[in-house]
Amino acid sequence: MLKDFARLNYYEMLDVKPDAVAFEIRQAYNAALQVYQPGSLVSYSFFSEDERREILSCIQTAYRTLSSDQARKDYDEALIGKGELEAGKEDTPAIRKPVSIFNVSHSPAARIVLTD
Repeated sequence: MLKDFARLNYYEMLDVKPDAVAFEIRQAYNAALQVYQPGSLVSYSFFSEDERREILSCIQTAYRTLSSDQARKDYDEALIGKGELEAGKEDTPAIRKPVSIFNVSHSPAARIVLTD
């Protein structure tokens, strides 16, 4: 299992797309830490303590690399050179427009009325 994990690229380790923004990378990193941290019931019976430490080390390296603009650019170029990433996928992600979670219309026509 550990061999297979070590073969993953950093994007695969953190389960993010190559155009992921910093927030998505940080969320994925925190989720991975919760799974592989000592005492985690999720992975307790699957890995020895040595395997768990090795996996956490890989995850931390992946996070440090992908959260640094220059290190990420260098890493992406290396992946492109090995044919593991398509050119253009490593570009700085487009700024995404936030979605309003409070986008509620107050007009009477837009309201839904539930009747018994």
